[in-house]
Amino acid sequence: MRIQADVDVNSPEVQATIRAIIQRGTPVASTLATYESFIPDHPLDARALDLLAADTRAEVESIHAGLARAGFHVEPRLLQKMMAWERAFVAAGGLLGAGVDPGERACFPELVICAITNCSCRRDLHRSSRSR
Repeated sequence: MRIQADVDVNSPEVQATIRAIIQRGTPVASTLATYESFIPDHPLDARALDLLAADTRAEVESIHAGLARAGFHVEPRLLQKMMAWERAFVAAGGLLGAGVDPGERACFPELVICAITNCSCRRDLHRSSRSR
C-alpha cells in the first residue's frame, strides 16, 4: 500500500486511466470509508457512532481499538491520496458511488469525506442522480 501512496494522481497515466473508466461509463464505488477504518490513530466520529445500535457501536469501538495491535493498518497519507483520486475522478465527470462497506469494518459517511476533500456534494450527487 505504500506504493499507492506514492502515485501521482495528476500523472498522465492516472489521468488516462480515469478517462478510460469514464468513457466506458463505469461507476466506481468509494473505498474511503474502508481505508479510513484501518487508521488506528484516526478518531471515531462521535456523530456516526451515535447513529449505531448499542451492540453495533460496541463492536465498532472494539474493532477500532484492536487496530493498534493489528499488523495491518493504513497510513493517513494513503487515505489523502485516495481522496485526491476520487475527487479527480468526480471532477473529470466520473460517477462515484457511496454506501456502506459490506464487510466487518465500520463505515462513516462519505459526505463528511466529501466535505474534507472540498467536493461539491450537492452538485455531484445531483449529477449522479441525473446520469442514471
